Amino acid sequence: MMKKLKTILLFLLFNVSAYCQTIIVTSPVSGAPFCSGATINVTYTTNTSGGTFGGSNFFTAQLSDATGSFTTPLATATGPSPISLVIPTNAATSSSYKIKVISSSPIVSDSTATFQIKIKPSVTLGNVISPICAGSNISLTSAPSGGNGTFTYAWSGPNSYSSASQNPIITNATTNASGSYTVVVTSNGCTISASSNSLTVKPLPTVTVGSLIPICAGSDISLFSTAGAGNGTFTYSWTGPNSYSSASQNPTITNATTNAAGTYTVLVTSNGCTANATTNSLTVKPLPTVSVGTLTLPVCAGITNLVSTPGGGNGTFSYSWTGPNSFSSILQNPTISITTSSVTGAYNVLVTSNGCTASATTNSVTTNPTPSIIFKTTSICSGDVFSISPTNAGGDFVPTLTTYSWSNPSGSTTGGSAQSGQSSVSQTLSHTTNTNQTATYTVTASSNGCTSNFTATVTVKPLPSVTNASDLTKSICSGSAFTVAPANGSGNIIPATGLTYSWTNPTVTGSITGGTAQSGQSNISQTLSHLSNVNNTATYYATVSANGCSTNFTSIVTVKPLPTVINATDLSESICSASSFSILPVNGNGNIIPSSGVTY
Repeated sequence: MMKKLKTILLFLLFNVSAYCQTIIVTSPVSGAPFCSGATINVTYTTNTSGGTFGGSNFFTAQLSDATGSFTTPLATATGPSPISLVIPTNAATSSSYKIKVISSSPIVSDSTATFQIKIKPSVTLGNVISPICAGSNISLTSAPSGGNGTFTYAWSGPNSYSSASQNPIITNATTNASGSYTVVVTSNGCTISASSNSLTVKPLPTVTVGSLIPICAGSDISLFSTAGAGNGTFTYSWTGPNSYSSASQNPTITNATTNAAGTYTVLVTSNGCTANATTNSLTVKPLPTVSVGTLTLPVCAGITNLVSTPGGGNGTFSYSWTGPNSFSSILQNPTISITTSSVTGAYNVLVTSNGCTASATTNSVTTNPTPSIIFKTTSICSGDVFSISPTNAGGDFVPTLTTYSWSNPSGSTTGGSAQSGQSSVSQTLSHTTNTNQTATYTVTASSNGCTSNFTATVTVKPLPSVTNASDLTKSICSGSAFTVAPANGSGNIIPATGLTYSWTNPTVTGSITGGTAQSGQSNISQTLSHLSNVNNTATYYATVSANGCSTNFTSIVTVKPLPTVINATDLSESICSASSFSILPVNGNGNIIPSSGVTY
């Protein structure tokens, strides 16, 4: 203990005897440990109670080597307290570093206790590719060295970016990611930072495309695109089916085929950045085909003479025909409508299949009207002429100058024969039966080479006829009734139904009474009388009718005198017994004594 105290006293004595000025360096060094490259603020104080420093005096701070030796200081700096002393970046890691402050006039010094200096890491950043397009990835790379070989990372950047990775990747970058990125690398408590080159993230363009609707082959495809964002200047690149390409914004594909079906994509570029959009899938429907038959003369309305043959499409077809005289039809193979006069022109058919159309047109022709006549019926009395002359009425169409031809009619009549080129259908038909008979004609109506057939049926009613002598003369006694009721046969034709008789007042000779005109009777019957003694006659002019047919005939009635004896002289006679008497009435005085043939 005594020895140590002696040593201290000797030290104090030596220093006091040499210099009276002193330097006191602050120790331990504030801020230790330090990293290489750091600045140490060296603070110190001086004691000038025993003397002052020279006017040219200056203070120097020295950093020892890693062993604490000041033989070759690692760094020096001069100045008043505090002195900023920068640690070399190549300073080795050691805990034996010291700092000494030394004056120049007089030379006195003081040093600190030992402290630690650690090697500071270094870092090299990879070049950040710039510019990039929004949506791309940003790759940040760092290559550290130095330190103690173990590193941590703290990246920061625009839009509050941070990452603890050595080489982070920012995916799907936005324009907010533009700027510079800084990494702080830490190793053994020492840090270093580095910043990247400035990155530009260019905005992406936008693009929308118009919707496509199904079209038919041969139509145009109109592609539409609307671009935005980017830098406002755009280029376009369309691609699609069948190796299609275009650099237009809104291109048109003319006369499209079925190979053009599918989707179309447009790639829009603005300032080197791209966006794309794809249309809905386009359907290009195949066109149908159609051919029409050649029309040959004569072309007649009302006859199937328009023929179409479709194909292609989807196999299902609809038809729309048009032509002269406002002709139209939706049939595949229609007839030309009835026309009232000849018309000239061509006929066109439009065929539709799955919404697509094709058309074809016939050769130009003159279409003539075709007669159209419904069946005809008429009735006549036997021996009369029938005539059928169709007109444009009641469903009939009869072109001007239509003529008629027919073969022999069927039926049990006489007078019918084949004819041609007639202006009407007309003949005289007869029969001798007492019932209706029919004659059926098959008639061809012709106009300008266009023909049609119709049937005409003629009902031939029996014509009543009274020729039997027993019906033409009658004989009665005065005051008696006669009856004329002809029966069918024996020369008579008496219809089976509808028979009536009519007559006027008979023409009489003498003084016949009782005859009067009658009609609608089933026979001829009256009571005739006269008062003469000779035959008188009554002549009847009669009409026999049945179903609209009638014949006149004459029937003569002979009215014989009815003998009458009423004269009193002829009613009584007085004679003597055994005498003869004779009663011989004479005509007159109330008697009617026929002039001949009288017997008693």
